[in-house]
Parts: sequence; C-alpha cells; structure tokens
Amino acid sequence: MIALAVLFLILAGAVAAALAFAREKRRAAAAEAERERARIWFRAMAEESSDIIVLRENGRIVLASNAMERILGRKPAEFNDSGYLRLVHPDDHGEALKLRGLPPPGAIWTASYRLPHADGHYIWFEGRTRGVYDEATGEFLREITVLRDITERKAQELDMSAALERAEAASKAKSLFLATVSHELRTPLNAILGFSELLKEERLAPVGSARYRDYLESIHDSGAHLLGLINDILDVSKLGGLELDLEAVDLEEVVAECVQSVVCQAEKAGLRVRARLDAGHCTLHADRRRLRQMLLNLLSNAMKFTPSGGEVCISTARREGGVTLAISDTGIGMEACAIPKALERFGQVDDSLSRRYEGAGLGLPITKQLVELHGWTLSIESNPGAGTTVSIFLANTHVTSEARIA
Repeated sequence: MIALAVLFLILAGAVAAALAFAREKRRAAAAEAERERARIWFRAMAEESSDIIVLRENGRIVLASNAMERILGRKPAEFNDSGYLRLVHPDDHGEALKLRGLPPPGAIWTASYRLPHADGHYIWFEGRTRGVYDEATGEFLREITVLRDITERKAQELDMSAALERAEAASKAKSLFLATVSHELRTPLNAILGFSELLKEERLAPVGSARYRDYLESIHDSGAHLLGLINDILDVSKLGGLELDLEAVDLEEVVAECVQSVVCQAEKAGLRVRARLDAGHCTLHADRRRLRQMLLNLLSNAMKFTPSGGEVCISTARREGGVTLAISDTGIGMEACAIPKALERFGQVDDSLSRRYEGAGLGLPITKQLVELHGWTLSIESNPGAGTTVSIFLANTHVTSEARIA
C-alpha cells in the first residue's frame, strides 16, 4: 500500500510538472506572438515615416525603419552596442549619452547630435527616446528611439548665431569708433568755445564791430551745440557699461536746479517753464548727476518742440509704490505710432522735423536707458498739436512731507 501511495504521488507530481511546463510554453508562445504582432505593427508604421525609428530590446536593435539606410546609408547592426557612440561626432558624445539607459515610465529623453553618413559627411539629428513597459507587471520591455534630420534647421541656427556675433562685434566697433572720435573732437571744440567766449566778453580788447560780435555769438552757439551732440554720442557709447553712483537725492532740489538752468533759454524762446510738485518732499536712491541729465534732456526736448507762447511743466504726483515725475509741454506733439521711433537712437519722427528742429535724436533714448538703469520706467503720451507728456515712474520713492506747489 505504501509503495502504491508513493507511486501515486510521483505520478501526480509528474503530471503537475507537465501541466506547468505546458502552461509556461503556452505563455512563452503567446508572448512571442505578441512580440511578433508588435514588430509587424511597428514595421508597418515605421516604413511610412520620414524619420529613422529604432526599436531596441536588451540593448540591441531588433527593428529599424528603412529611413536609416535612406538617410544615413547604414545598416542597423552598425549601431548596436558600443558601435553607436563610435559613430557619433566626437564633440557630441556628451549629448548622445543623454539617450543611454532605461527611460522611466512616461519619460521622453531628448538630445541633438551628429551622425556620419556612409560617405563621411555629418547629419544633425534630434533624438527622442522613450521606454515601453508591461502594463500588468511594470517590467521594461523595449525602448523606441526616433531620429529626425534637423540639419537644415541647425544650419539656420548656426547662421543666425554667427550673424548675431558679427552684429555684436560691429556694434562694439562702432561704439569704440564713436567714443574715440568724440574724445578727439572735444579738445579742439573746448578751445573754440573758450576763445570765442573770451572774445565775446571783450576781456582783452574791444571787438569793435557789431557784426563781428554777432559772428562770435554764432561761433560760440554752434560750438556749444556741437559739443552737446558729442557728449550725447559719448553717453550712447558708454551706457552699456555705465555704473551708477547711487546716493540719497532730494528730488525737489534737483528739479529746482534744472528749472533754473533752462529759464534763460525758455525766456529767449518765449516759453514759460513751471514746476508743480504735488508728491511732497521726495528722497530718491539715485545717481544725482544722471538724474539731472535726464531732466535737462527732457526739458530741453520739450522746449525745442514747443512754439513761442507755449508752456513746459515739470510735475510730481504720488502713486502706489512710488512717485510719477512728468514733463509736459504744449508743443507740436506726435502720432502714437511715432513714439517708438522717437525712442530709437538717432531716431527722428520724420525728415521734415529733423530739418526744422536741430538734434541727433539721442536725448530721449539716452534718458530712457538712464531711467531703466535706475530700475524705473519711462512712458510717453502725445497727440499731434496737443503736446507731449513724458512720465517717469520712480519706484520705491520715499515721501516725507506734504505736497507743495511751485
């Protein structure tokens, strides 16, 4: 009886083992059939693509679209194992290594690098790799890489980059030239201004003729105008590397100084200049000299485009987060579409204005750059025949007293 029982157990174990083997064989056959269906589906899809599509399992290419031979003239076996990196351009190894390994579920790895055609010339590709995982077990099955030819796009990017480098070099050369020439011009101009001032005031001897005095006045005024243009050009050439000398600055005091500086010029032009300081006593963290330069540029610009009998007003007003400083005039104004051009270096709204009104079109652009260097903002509102208002928002301004009208 015991022997029969043992025999029965042995037979039962053998049957169970045979059944398990059969189940495993059926599972393996089903998995292989699934892989074959995937390969058929993948090949049908891949052959229609203009990109190179590669399917890898266990680190080896099991399928590649015919675009590989069409674009690179190479066989899939050349890209197996370490052969892949040997083909990548030496300068792009680091980029190509971004696609090595097992991408986690849902991740797509991207890299751009060059691969050589069979005839030796290199082609730029953008590679995108993702992993395929078994939905039931989470087991990694294979990876799919798509290589897209981006040679034309890369050439355009490189051309654009080279063009930008050439433009930057030309801009630096131009700025250096302007700075050098401007410095050279200032020396003789200062002599012209000095001697013409000396002759005008008749310190050494009388000029004698009223006509000669008029000529001297014209020489001095023209020289001063030219020196102003040269100083503007120097400012433009150095603004990129300008460092501000920041300190606590009394805004009312600077406004008063600037208004006083232009009063005589305004009277000669038949203009009224006034200040209205509604923001109270304001302390700025600013470069005092550059702040004066901004205000004088804006006041001079306003007076230049305002006919006799008009008015220029400089005002302040409180706003949340700071103070608005505005220079308004009753001048000729301009169309809204012309404002961007007025803010360009050497910009003039139109040729007729450039002939009627002197200037190189540097005042507003320089002022805008100085404003932005301080972390402030500049805006312009204007209408033809109704004047112009240039506003500067002075962020984080400290207001310490009540408003005052001047």
